[in-house]
Amino acid sequence: MLKRASRTIVIFALTTLVGCNAYLPPATPPTSIPTPLRIHSTSAASPLLESLSLAYSEQHPGSSINNAVANHATLVQRLRGDPGLTFLSNHLPQNVPVWAAPIAQDGLAIIVHPSNPVRNLTIEELRRLYRGYTTNWQELRGADLNVMILSSDTGSDLRAEFERLVMGQERTTPNARLLPSINAVLAEVAQNPGAIGYIPLSQNHTNVATITINDVQPTLQTVTENLYPLRTVIYIIGAEEPVGGMRDFVGWAQGAAGQASFAGQFAPLP
Repeated sequence: MLKRASRTIVIFALTTLVGCNAYLPPATPPTSIPTPLRIHSTSAASPLLESLSLAYSEQHPGSSINNAVANHATLVQRLRGDPGLTFLSNHLPQNVPVWAAPIAQDGLAIIVHPSNPVRNLTIEELRRLYRGYTTNWQELRGADLNVMILSSDTGSDLRAEFERLVMGQERTTPNARLLPSINAVLAEVAQNPGAIGYIPLSQNHTNVATITINDVQPTLQTVTENLYPLRTVIYIIGAEEPVGGMRDFVGWAQGAAGQASFAGQFAPLP
């Protein structure tokens, strides 16, 4: 039986995900009248939950999933006062003991305006941009154009993952423009030649140009093969190990049927 995860266990699961099979076996078969499952998600993980919910409902007649979208920090705060809450997120809570299981893989896509000739950055170059050290694209073999740094709001799972994967102990420049949604970042980059931002790979759009990182294209294949450096894992998170219908759902989501439900949009588990 899986035990309630501490932060230490969670970190171990994250760093060894590629080499382990952290799968949750289903519980006993659900009853004929399943209780609706309550699962929330961040905006980055919402498309995954939608795909899973649709497929699960089709394959399990009578089942239903009630979901709502909220900021990662807000969901973590609710978890403290509502032990029954379960949610999907790209980021594991810090300093909060939780149970978590991996469901899918995604990545952070770094995007710029289509007219920007810069098409590859190293992690260090990306970090210097977001620190505010590089202020003109000409410094990166681009046009003589001021850089506009776009960032997700504080409390976003995307921002937390960007800081973990790119910034490390460094801080994003206070001159960064904070935007409230993925669509807002896409819209700003599409209309501003100097802008750079980050969005989920699963929600990339043709109106913007995607940057390769360390000469690796951000694709589902490079995420699956553990080549793309800005890979993320989408977890289902709760205060305690699930039981009953929720356990059945998690086991299904990690199995072949669940993984097939989001093929082509997210990368499967190893």
